[in-house]
Amino acid sequence: MIDIIRQIRDADRAGLYYLALFGTLTLPDICAALESPNNRTNSAKYRAWYTKWVMPRFALITAKECYQYRCSVLHQGKGQPEKRQRFDRIVFVEPIPKTPRPILNFPPMQTDDGKEVVQAIDLQLFMIEVTHAASTWLDAMQGTEPFETNAAGMLRCRPNYPLAYSRGHSVIA
Repeated sequence: MIDIIRQIRDADRAGLYYLALFGTLTLPDICAALESPNNRTNSAKYRAWYTKWVMPRFALITAKECYQYRCSVLHQGKGQPEKRQRFDRIVFVEPIPKTPRPILNFPPMQTDDGKEVVQAIDLQLFMIEVTHAASTWLDAMQGTEPFETNAAGMLRCRPNYPLAYSRGHSVIA
């Protein structure tokens, strides 16, 4: 889990904003599954985890809106959830080069033609807050069940894996 959080932050620092956003949107799923007795997640578990761990620090979008956005981004590659909430579209603003931190809390806006209500979110702030929530959650979960059992089987980098075709190289398994 620490590696996933680190790689999301690394993707952001490297300007790989799609990957940083995709990883950030999946963190509530992974965390919710790891603390679940059946090691599975669903929309209710995602929303509950987001509400408990992210909303106290970042309330620009609700758990339901974030889940719907996650679904549209990860499954259709769209930034426009099919089930509309307060906004027709959520947009994540990439860092603006050669400027100090941009405005962190953008108010909802209408497009120039008045057809859409758009919530703009500072991508880095969103990534920072969700990864911080996941790190805080991880600290709280250490040594608890079912987290420890579920985490033991989690996908991770395994150095010097003993498969003939990997010849001792690291694998993600």
